[in-house]
Amino acid sequence: MRCVPGKGNYESISDGAPLVRLVRLPADDFDSGLVPSLYGKVLRWGPGWWIRHPGANGSAETLAIAAQLRAVEADPGSGLR
Repeated sequence: MRCVPGKGNYESISDGAPLVRLVRLPADDFDSGLVPSLYGKVLRWGPGWWIRHPGANGSAETLAIAAQLRAVEADPGSGLR
């Protein structure tokens, strides 16, 4: 899989091989056992999913960048201050 510049989406470079969207892990209920892959997250939330869903496992830098991008998204003029 690779990013297609200027299109905001991804295309497969695996010659038609299936791509994994979700992985099923043992859990108490069905929904909590479904874990989306990176491809599944892009399909569900779009290429900027990590800005709105940074998760607790991200590095300090990733979390800080996501917070700054959310602030600019909410108030585009805030980037000029």
